Amino acid sequence: MRRGPTQRAEDWAVRRVNDVVADDLEWFFRREPLPDYGVDAQAEVVASDDFVTGRLVGLQIKGGQSYFEEPKGDEGWVFRANNDHLAYWLGHSLPILVVLVNSQRQAFWQVIAANTVKEHEAGFSLLVPRSQPFDATAKDALVALAGRREGLLEQLPTYYAILPPAAVAPLRRAEPTDRLATARLAERLASGRGSAGMTAASIIAARPSWLARSRVAQDLWIAVAAYAGQHDQPAEAGRAFVLAADSAGSRSASSAAQAGLALISSDRDSARRYLQRARGEGQLLLADIGISLLDLPEGDWKPAGIPQSVSAASSADLEAEPTTLLFLAEMASRRGDLDAAVAFAERAMAAAGDRETLTRLLLARMIQRRALLGNMSRRELRRAVGHARQALEERRRWSGPSTEVLATLLDIYIPDEMTVAVQAALHVGDRALFDVLFCLGDKLQKARRMLLTHGANPNHSHAQFPHETILD
Repeated sequence: MRRGPTQRAEDWAVRRVNDVVADDLEWFFRREPLPDYGVDAQAEVVASDDFVTGRLVGLQIKGGQSYFEEPKGDEGWVFRANNDHLAYWLGHSLPILVVLVNSQRQAFWQVIAANTVKEHEAGFSLLVPRSQPFDATAKDALVALAGRREGLLEQLPTYYAILPPAAVAPLRRAEPTDRLATARLAERLASGRGSAGMTAASIIAARPSWLARSRVAQDLWIAVAAYAGQHDQPAEAGRAFVLAADSAGSRSASSAAQAGLALISSDRDSARRYLQRARGEGQLLLADIGISLLDLPEGDWKPAGIPQSVSAASSADLEAEPTTLLFLAEMASRRGDLDAAVAFAERAMAAAGDRETLTRLLLARMIQRRALLGNMSRRELRRAVGHARQALEERRRWSGPSTEVLATLLDIYIPDEMTVAVQAALHVGDRALFDVLFCLGDKLQKARRMLLTHGANPNHSHAQFPHETILD
């Protein structure tokens, strides 16, 4: 019997790390008993006064030049492993470090965390930086890691607090069955909300196995779709709903319908295909309103026909699908029946919930338009402002798009309260102020073009121009 070179390399790598922990850091080193499942040892922090803290880090130790054969320039080396190991490490109660030891007994480390790994279909990669030697210089960083109180699973409530409610609902459904996959997705969505479209696109493109092979993959894809949709990324929302529709679960038909609705603006052929599929699977209401919209030529804003399934639906059926009420509100608005439009939008708001900003924003616009084309009621305009401001506050919480909301507030405020409009934007920050000024500049340019085209003729009545032009 001969001892293999791999075992010899692992042995001296573990001894080297032991020496660093015991001599350089002056901490305790404990080798894990065999068999281990991805954690070779633990290091326990000992304070400078020899106080044993009970704060631990887990160590996955790899030795030999084979782990240094994939350099990334001068940055460090790429470490690769499978997704089973990643799931185990991310779900571990301790922070886990990968420590690589080369043939010169030099050691380098990196922590396993959602923001340090790059996931692929068959596994993941991790950059172990050259700038992170595992020696006495790492002490402060390791102490900070050992003091971490919450892991990925424990931070789920924190992630939920900064995500749109429409994305949180499917995550909560998935959580009892696959808590780790739910936490991993929630972390990705929460940390990437500053560039939500790119975040959703990267998840859809990668289709990581921990998500695609999860028993709750359908709900996880629905969460990605809702996240993209709430961040005004309909094409990405449509792609994620397609993946949800193709996953096992009870929501395949509704996901196909939502995919079709989301894709109307970017891929009408695919939209019709998924809407017809949804209809064939029994999701009549959503499928029929999408097909009704597709039956209009692209860019045609005439009222679409009200499908028979919608006309015959009970109030309970309509309120179970608030999108149908929004459709009815929009069609009533296109017909000029603003009382009906507001009534349908109010029902949609009640059914969708107070934190649903897309519905609240539509309601604000319907109320505003009715007031402007009616008696210019200041009370109604204030009600529209209230809804728009609530939508703005909710979107601030999860870093959602604010330009559309600010444009609506401008439309309401500009006639006689421009100062209030700018002050509302200032509360959001510099970017929002830029958006306000951009919108205002655009509106002034449109007003200038209207005056040049029609002249400042007092005989022109408001009825000659659409309400958007009146506002301008």
